[in-house]
Amino acid sequence: MVSAARTATETRTQTRTETRTETRTETRAETRRAPDIVAGVVDAGKLADEIAATSVDPRLWTGAFATNVWGGRFAVDGVLGEGAQGTTFQGTDLKTGARVAIKVFDVGRAKDWKALQLFDREAETLKSVDHPGIPKLLDVIVDEETGARALVRTLVPGESLAAEVKSKGPLSEAALWSVIIDVTDVLGALHGRSSPIVHRDLKPANMIRRPDGKVCLVDFGGVGRTRESAGSTVVGTFGYMAPEQLYGAQTPATDMYAFGATLLMLATAQEPEELPRNGLSIDVDKAAAKLSPQLRALLKKLTAPDPSGRPADAKALLGELHAIADAKERPVIEPSWPEPMVDSPFASRGGDGDFLVGIVGLVFGVLGVVGAVIVGQVVIPLVLTILASFSEGEQKQRLLAARERVAEASRVAQRSFQRSAEHGARKLESVSERERERQRSRADQRRELKRHWKDEERRLKQIAKEARRSARRNGKFWA
Repeated sequence: MVSAARTATETRTQTRTETRTETRTETRAETRRAPDIVAGVVDAGKLADEIAATSVDPRLWTGAFATNVWGGRFAVDGVLGEGAQGTTFQGTDLKTGARVAIKVFDVGRAKDWKALQLFDREAETLKSVDHPGIPKLLDVIVDEETGARALVRTLVPGESLAAEVKSKGPLSEAALWSVIIDVTDVLGALHGRSSPIVHRDLKPANMIRRPDGKVCLVDFGGVGRTRESAGSTVVGTFGYMAPEQLYGAQTPATDMYAFGATLLMLATAQEPEELPRNGLSIDVDKAAAKLSPQLRALLKKLTAPDPSGRPADAKALLGELHAIADAKERPVIEPSWPEPMVDSPFASRGGDGDFLVGIVGLVFGVLGVVGAVIVGQVVIPLVLTILASFSEGEQKQRLLAARERVAEASRVAQRSFQRSAEHGARKLESVSERERERQRSRADQRRELKRHWKDEERRLKQIAKEARRSARRNGKFWA
């Protein structure tokens, strides 16, 4: 009996062991089948290993999910990374040829419903915000069987600022100002809405420098609406999080803190938590002593522990930049994106600026013409002629040749200044014509209004006249 029981136990143990072994084998087999959806990739074996190393359930790469989500449209060829809201892959849209990023969210592995809410909020944000510095939403696909979803957006080409600093070292001050201007403009598209959007996870890894040098913002998996009171969800990256984020509050000023911490990391190649501190504040003077006083003062404001000490939002930050530029008597260089900016408070809207452009162009054009003629075609050639008269041989020939080059350069400058003056004159003429048109329109409106009231007065008089006649007929008399 004991022997039989032992044999039965051994048999059950062996069966369970074989079952577990078969299950692991099947799981590995399913994992290795991942390259089936990326047919044509050169190194499919390496990609299969990368996919297998992610947290995405291997079963999602075959069967209903693979059919419903990919559907033969996207060819995945790499893994970009993993975050709290899913695993992001890179690939190509086979219908358009565009490069895409595909975030796969496995509902079955979500810790709580907040993760799903953040995923949906990211899709909503990318759909509603249109700015060339923000990726465009292409599709959101939900698999009904598993509940898994895929968010497909445009892939921003280039390298993250975190990778740039790691490979090349800290950014120069000129490069930092360029980042400030680009990112301030992008944040304006989020903060400038009627219900401001807070990114909540600004950091160098989420800023991509495109090949044309422009800096874009990615990873909107943590976005949220303004909330000044405490909340249950804490989103962000340690070191870049504003103090109020620790208890779940966020406003556009929260992004200002993260932006300041990001700039300090770019300037020092050190993570914010590694920088020296002065009480609750980062000691900017000690951490980034090589930066100009103006930039250090701005970084102190951005990283103020109290939100009221920071710029309230991107528009307020732009005001700070203009104040710094005015102090230096140098204008802020507005971002020039290859696409028009939509819903951005920094987009050019015309108006009185045309008048100023016209005045400046005309004045500098006229002054330039006069200067080019007097200096380039009179003064310098005269000086060179006098010097040549006291010289001989090769020296004299060089002076005479220089005189001809100066004269030619002044003629080129004169033509350029003339074009500037003509452009300014055309601007002024255009503005004047618009003003005359507005005046004519206002005059027409006044005349129309005057005619209307005259007609109304005659109508009222006629009504009063008819009323008096009626009163007389009825034996009543009006004054």
